Amino acid sequence: MPTAVSKAAPATDEALDAKRAVKVAWDYFHTLFNNLPSSDVSVEEVELSSDRQHWLVTLSFEEPRRKRPDLPTFLQVPRQKFKVFKIERESGRVVSMKMRNGG
Repeated sequence: MPTAVSKAAPATDEALDAKRAVKVAWDYFHTLFNNLPSSDVSVEEVELSSDRQHWLVTLSFEEPRRKRPDLPTFLQVPRQKFKVFKIERESGRVVSMKMRNGG
């Protein structure tokens, strides 16, 4: 039975693996949003880009809404926000952070 062969270059020992990419995104996030406790942030997705040059790491957190006396309490739930970090595999450098809608 023939086996599938990946055409992408293998990762080097120096290239970031998924676990280290998450740590880079986590640390970068907390330098920008240092008022949020770590317990309020979650890892949602980790994906290697199709060209295998970047990790895409999605973190989520809850953003409180302003209190509105005209709305019942059960409708005043925090809004979940998502940030997607694009991280170079070779250098570990964050090259972008974008908002993502939805969950």
